[in-house]
Amino acid sequence: IRLRVEQDPSNLYYDTQELRLNTIFGDSWENGGQAITYEIDVDTAGLYQLSFKYRQYLLKDLPVFRRIYVNGSVPYDAFDTVAFPHTMSFINRTMKQDDGTPYYVYLESGVNTITLEAVSHPYKVAIETMKYIMNEIQTLALNIKRYTSGGTDRYRDWDISLYFPEAQNTIKVWANMLDWLYDDLLTIASDDAPSEIANILVSKDRLIDIANNINELPSRMVQ
Repeated sequence: IRLRVEQDPSNLYYDTQELRLNTIFGDSWENGGQAITYEIDVDTAGLYQLSFKYRQYLLKDLPVFRRIYVNGSVPYDAFDTVAFPHTMSFINRTMKQDDGTPYYVYLESGVNTITLEAVSHPYKVAIETMKYIMNEIQTLALNIKRYTSGGTDRYRDWDISLYFPEAQNTIKVWANMLDWLYDDLLTIASDDAPSEIANILVSKDRLIDIANNINELPSRMVQ
């Protein structure tokens, strides 16, 4: 975990004369399983709302997810996967239900702990799909290199469709998978065209172009 200086007057630990490490680097606990625990000193036991001041700039137009523990346990099912949307400025986020009703958590008198754990499972399908397609592309590329003996001369004709009859349809299947993946990620995005995943559409279009010109694949492998 790394700290940084934020000269923001709204921060709790802010000083006009000194630089204070008052903010946690978001990219220092972005991997699934990494967590931060805060100790909260409570004067009177009772039910309290939870609010977090945060800035999430790691994924543009997409949220990151955290699991929230109170004194070592997750008090609500909704706290198992809490989305923190993209924002370039610090904002306060109060934990609320879908109808706007705040969640209340019971805190004992004295020291209590609030833990935020990074969770990546909402992106699990996307990650696994991308890894699968990349591995399949690498396998196909190796097989074509064996067929062409590594040749990439753009002026030489190759009959990929003859020696790899399934390649064209397979590449189109990969393109369809990327198209589905993009639509799936749009359901959690805060923008109709999130730049963070724009390359998925670029890759899809390129795969379709390759499939439609399959015999040019060897010469295009060096591009």
